[in-house]
Amino acid sequence: MGEERETALQRNGNLLKLSLGPLTIELKGWKTEGFGESLRSILEAVRDNLSLMKEVAEEFTRSRLPSAQVPPPAFTPKAPAALSLGELSLVEVLKRSGVKAHTEKALLIVYYLYNVRGLQTVNARDLQEAYAEARLAAPANFNDTLNKLVTTGRLTSAGVDKDGMKAFRITQTGDEEAERLLSPVLKLTEKVER
Repeated sequence: MGEERETALQRNGNLLKLSLGPLTIELKGWKTEGFGESLRSILEAVRDNLSLMKEVAEEFTRSRLPSAQVPPPAFTPKAPAALSLGELSLVEVLKRSGVKAHTEKALLIVYYLYNVRGLQTVNARDLQEAYAEARLAAPANFNDTLNKLVTTGRLTSAGVDKDGMKAFRITQTGDEEAERLLSPVLKLTEKVER
């Protein structure tokens, strides 16, 4: 069996420490706004440098242990995904998906805002701003579009107001539907833990 590793997440002001066994990653000066984007960039840098990190770890292990005691590598890095959600702008995600219906566009926008930008909840204003960013023709009523997604089980009411407006959260059904809509064009590798 594998060795148990202690994990910890500590926050002290604008210092966030994530520890996994002897490995610690520190994020200094972070702010809630933009945190998802910053964390995504860090994870991309780690992913892009896994081979180098593995080499350094193996060299360190070899220098500390006699050759007979060198354990096998703990992991084998996978090749970076050809294309992942976080590497595309919202405009590109919508364009590549080919969806036409406003409910499908809205679902993909909510999925993108949650998984790439780290928004836990969205409201009609968030959806309206995303439509403007993507330069899309807007639906007649953003609340109606969001409520249709609730009716079909793809969104749920978040139970709180966001900026004085009703807030919504994507459901597991919504996640699965969005991934199905995106699967032909993306390799989804950056799911945020809920």
